[in-house]
Amino acid sequence: MSNPALFFLIAIFLCVKCFAANMESDLSKVSVFSMGYNGFYPKIMPQQKLYEEALSSENAVRIFEIILSDRASTPESKMYAFCGLRHKGVLLRDDDLKKFDTLDVNVLKADVITKWKFNALRESVNKNDCG
Repeated sequence: MSNPALFFLIAIFLCVKCFAANMESDLSKVSVFSMGYNGFYPKIMPQQKLYEEALSSENAVRIFEIILSDRASTPESKMYAFCGLRHKGVLLRDDDLKKFDTLDVNVLKADVITKWKFNALRESVNKNDCG
């Protein structure tokens, strides 16, 4: 393989890793959990688009595990991570999630933002799924 081809492959690899890191960083900072068409003019919210990009990434499980374990990530991002891991079939023990139970999660439904406790929202997701 020639040097330019090798350089090109390395550049692509680094761009993919950088994109995944940015996606993870952006998703870990969201302040509202929203699934489906919401808002005054119903649309898919930007934070859900970030979640969907992460979900379709080949590094999805890793991204969601990092967000869930990161103390600095928001409760809303932890809920997206929970949904993503659940969607990917990763089994999470209740004991691992109990530490988040008292966190307040801002949830957008229609055009109203309400606060849910993480455990109540987790129970709802377990019964009804994330979407």
